[in-house]
Amino acid sequence: MVHVLHAEFQPTTHQPNFLDGDVVTEETTQVDFITTTEDEQSNNDDKLKIALAILFPCPSSANLQHLKPLYVTAHIEGYPISKTFIDCRATINIMLVSVMKALRRSNDELIPSGITMSSFIDDKSHTK
Repeated sequence: MVHVLHAEFQPTTHQPNFLDGDVVTEETTQVDFITTTEDEQSNNDDKLKIALAILFPCPSSANLQHLKPLYVTAHIEGYPISKTFIDCRATINIMLVSVMKALRRSNDELIPSGITMSSFIDDKSHTK
């Protein structure tokens, strides 16, 4: 099934096709493990938890927000399509009208559906 969005939803043409600088900040950490005697075996679990917390800190909210979405170059029926958006949690697949025309496809080949899409500001549009 193919759903087509209007050209106004296309990615900008000046957007780079790489992920350099995608994360806001990067921090390096180092953990030194120390051997202990048998008397301290009861504290080993606590020390391990502390060491793992230092080695794998919870990322701050700034590191969780990506500056750019993941775009790759995909090949559809042998044609390279640049800046293909990757979203593994999407419930629908979207193809731009310009891409559909480049693949020499027409509106007659679309399978109709009753899906209504809404934007973040609650504008609704029907799919083809």
